[in-house]
Amino acid sequence: SITGGVVYRGCAIPDLRGTYIFGDWGGKVWSLRYENGVVSPYEDRRPEVSPAGQIGTPVHFGEDYYGEILIADWQFNNAGEI
Repeated sequence: SITGGVVYRGCAIPDLRGTYIFGDWGGKVWSLRYENGVVSPYEDRRPEVSPAGQIGTPVHFGEDYYGEILIADWQFNNAGEI
């Protein structure tokens, strides 16, 4: 199932500014961009938002004061972590 996301407004990943980032229960983190009436193809952004590849199951997206992405993750060992 799709887990809602956020529009990225941070500075750490400049190429993603203005991109909608969201996830799914299968552990993927996707992006799409709506620009000039055109929607870009979905792309798996897990490597950019979690370089260590430690996202198991994203259950919520948010952003910090600086516009950086926060992902609440439900690990398969039933221990929730951010």
